[in-house]
This record gives sequence, C-alpha cells and structure tokens, in this order.
Amino acid sequence: ASSASLELAKNKYQLYKRYKLVAPLKRNLRLKKSAMQKSVRLFGRASVYGIPETSTEATFSIAEIYNSFSKALLTSEQPRHLNNDELEQYVVLHEDKAFPFEEKAIEFHEINMAHIRDGIYNEWIKKSHDQLKSLFPVRYKREARLDNYVNVLH
Repeated sequence: ASSASLELAKNKYQLYKRYKLVAPLKRNLRLKKSAMQKSVRLFGRASVYGIPETSTEATFSIAEIYNSFSKALLTSEQPRHLNNDELEQYVVLHEDKAFPFEEKAIEFHEINMAHIRDGIYNEWIKKSHDQLKSLFPVRYKREARLDNYVNVLH
C-alpha cells in the first residue's frame, strides 16, 4: 500500500512539474498551487505507513515540491508593463511569497534527517542532507573544526 501510494504521488508530482508560472500568471499560479497541494497530500499519505524507504522518499519529495514552488515564484514571468519601481515591488512581493515555501522545504528535509536518530539512513536522507547544505548552509555546510594543538598528557 505504501509503494502504491508513492507511485500515485509521483504521477501527480509529474503533473505539478508541467505547470509553469508564465502569463496568464494568476491562472497558472492557481493551477500549479493546486497541483502542488494534491502532490503533497499524496506523498503525505505514502509516508504514514512508516516504512523507512517509502516514508523517507515521500518526505524528501514533499520538501522538493516546496523548494521548487519557491523557486518557481522567484523566477516567474514578470509583467512587461511595469516601470522600474513597480518591477522592484513586484520582485520583493514574490520574494516574500516564496520564503515560507523555502522554509517548509527546510522543515521537511530536517524531518528526514531526524530519522538518523532512529538508526535509519538511506539515499533519501543523504539527499535531504545535500539539499540542506544549499538551503541552509550556515547550519549544514559547516566544516569540522580541528584543534591546532597536541595533547601532551596522553
């Protein structure tokens, strides 16, 4: 059942990816957001079975959906009739709308990372960690610090 739910979610995700945020933006945004919500719901259903392989893949996919939606908002087609000031306001507005989706992406990748405490580590958790390095580098792309001294007592 978990695998079947995951396959249904993947099919809906492919539909979501087909929608582009181009003119007419209002209509395409509504369609893309609706497809996003349906995809997230289906991946959520796949994850509730608690099977690590499908659960972590579903969680990773939800994070990727939120991240791609955020990027789609930031790179959406801009209206041509705006002057420079209006265009700047338009960009800032879209940045404000995109930020919560990026935050949700981070949240779901971190949910995947929490499985490590339960002794679960697989390709989806590794992929979540890789994504977190670029989404939240301050926390996840840190280099290990080595002390520059030798302990002479040992």
